[in-house]
Amino acid sequence: GPWAGMKIVHTIHGLPFHPYGRAAANLLYILLERQAARHTDALISVADAMTRQALAAGVGTPDQYTTIYSGMEIKDYLTRPAGVEEFRGSLGLADEDVLVTQVARLAELKGHEYILAAAERLGDPHLHFCFVGDGRRRGRIERAVRRAGLQPRVHFTGLLPPRDIPVVMHASQIIVHCSLREGLARTLPQAMLAGKPVVSFDVDGAREVVDADTGVLLEPRDVPGLKLAIETLARAPQLGARLGGAGRDRAAGIFDHERMVDRIEGLYGDLCRGMDLDS
Repeated sequence: GPWAGMKIVHTIHGLPFHPYGRAAANLLYILLERQAARHTDALISVADAMTRQALAAGVGTPDQYTTIYSGMEIKDYLTRPAGVEEFRGSLGLADEDVLVTQVARLAELKGHEYILAAAERLGDPHLHFCFVGDGRRRGRIERAVRRAGLQPRVHFTGLLPPRDIPVVMHASQIIVHCSLREGLARTLPQAMLAGKPVVSFDVDGAREVVDADTGVLLEPRDVPGLKLAIETLARAPQLGARLGGAGRDRAAGIFDHERMVDRIEGLYGDLCRGMDLDS
């Protein structure tokens, strides 16, 4: 790039170094990111948290960073799609059943074990849990479900195509996100756009969209807090509706894909000023 007279832009969706990584691997990643940043004209972060973490590790300088939230087709989430009743029916749910859903890979650090621990403490037979996604830990999670005797209330959908995620969101009453590391999980704005209350561990960029007006933020691994939040929202649908409505209003103003494209185009335009693009 630099040798050809081109500008280089790098987008950070999630940093490769993190508190749960091995020290040697983290050091290598940090050194590589520092070197790459020296040859980068602009760095786009999907959350302010990513910028803070990168700068704390000595990656780049503050003037290189711009936060641009990942956009999406918000209209797909703002209105209730067809197929909601069919999805709930495929899980064997009755109208009065409350569905608590996490959309995430079945992988390490995604926090499914904390949801299962909370589910064990929540004995309401009308409270169901759904794990959307797949991954190498699926067998381990399924065995944990069987050991806990939760098979009637815990459902696995496997990996679903993106077009089905709005259906999942609207079919659920509560969306949880218990990952221990994440740039800014797309499931949070997706849930908010669908008007659903979110319960999330307070990691990385979650607090930039979730607060007391739109959901519940918890310390990572806080199973008692997770249990209480789910129980409270399940028993008070009017509270969930209020939080979900506020979340929809907030997310619609931030995560529209057109806003994202406009901001990226603006950044590219700023970088290209003064360049001879015809040579």
